[in-house]
Amino acid sequence: MVGQRHRSLAGVRVLVAEDEFVNKLLFEDMLGELGAEVVASVSSADKIVAAAERDKPDVVILDVNLRGELVYGAAIALRERGTPFVFVSGYNPLLDSPPDLEDVPRVNKPFRLRELETALREALARPGAR
Repeated sequence: MVGQRHRSLAGVRVLVAEDEFVNKLLFEDMLGELGAEVVASVSSADKIVAAAERDKPDVVILDVNLRGELVYGAAIALRERGTPFVFVSGYNPLLDSPPDLEDVPRVNKPFRLRELETALREALARPGAR
């Protein structure tokens, strides 16, 4: 049985941008444990903004490098729309991160459920997040 504290994101709609199938399944599992709903998943940077417009997530999880393409352009577009997001990366520090995105909550791979939960809650609590 899932503990009550892990249902802390109940009803939160999440878009997952991840190109590795196993990691995508891991996100779905963890988000389900937190009570969140995965409304869409994409595996390329050029599909992120369109999916966010179509599926209206409360928050987006962005793997920084999708099939060799960095997601910073999509991240800036999400920020302009007021859609909160979290970076996930195996790179520390982030690859070529623009200075205006250094404040974005992030999770380093590999990560634990609590780290993901904390980053998502931080993103959702930021001013300007819808």
